[in-house]
Amino acid sequence: MDSHALDSHLKAGRVAREALAFAKGEVKEGGRAIDLARKVDDFITSRGAGFAFPVNVSFNTDAAHYTPKDGDGVRFMRGDLVKIDLGAEFDGYVSDTASTVEVGTSQWTRLIGAVDLAVERAVALARPGTKVSVISETIHDTISSFGFNPVENLTGHHLKKYSLHAGGNIPNVRGAGQGVLKDGDAVAIEPFATPGRGHVESSRPGNIFRVLENSRDPGDTALRAALEELRSRFNTLPFAERWCTDRIHDTAKTLATLVRKRSIMSYPVLTEASDQVVSQAEHSVIVSKDGPVVFTRD
Repeated sequence: MDSHALDSHLKAGRVAREALAFAKGEVKEGGRAIDLARKVDDFITSRGAGFAFPVNVSFNTDAAHYTPKDGDGVRFMRGDLVKIDLGAEFDGYVSDTASTVEVGTSQWTRLIGAVDLAVERAVALARPGTKVSVISETIHDTISSFGFNPVENLTGHHLKKYSLHAGGNIPNVRGAGQGVLKDGDAVAIEPFATPGRGHVESSRPGNIFRVLENSRDPGDTALRAALEELRSRFNTLPFAERWCTDRIHDTAKTLATLVRKRSIMSYPVLTEASDQVVSQAEHSVIVSKDGPVVFTRD
């Protein structure tokens, strides 16, 4: 990894970890998810960074891919288990980090502890030559030791310029990982744990979109202009509907049409298949012969 890429990742990591600490402090009983999301947006831009993706604010049995839109009335309620997943971007180089907060209760302390310990053990293994299967096994065994199940179809992933999920998955279950880590790789490791089945399914829309690398021509002048605006602003990184209302006319309808035309894609909320709560933790790490550089951790 060249010095510019390294420096940009480190900057993105610093902003993300500060934003995550800030966001966790904003998860308060009665607070609105949209207010938290707006504050996180402002926090990241105030540090001179861009967005790697919209902050995910996923409740209880939802594991990922929910971000609030304007007018969203969802509030944090006592007993909620909330996953905060966010990232920052500098010159296309991204960071990705997450943590779980329980609102006002301590029913799921062990479930949160399972993913916190799993991610710490996993990132410590991120050295050149480490088999991905060893990391996956470590995550699986750690979560299982708490009496919970890892989520089998959510994985960590490689990070590349303007690409958040750049292939090379890092599964959270034993026997699923392939390949080895290489010097200079940037990866996000993100265990999910649940007392349930350990499988997520697509549910409702999550208000997150992405311009497809091979996007289709929507065949309409206004839609073409909207697509080019989205590509110019976000490249191929995920974006939120709420970020587009200032420049995209009739935003919700336009985005839905572009999805239908296969010019952009939308991300559905991922919900635990047996309707059980899910916890998440995540760090981004640069693989180095001198030891793992966990650039979303102090």
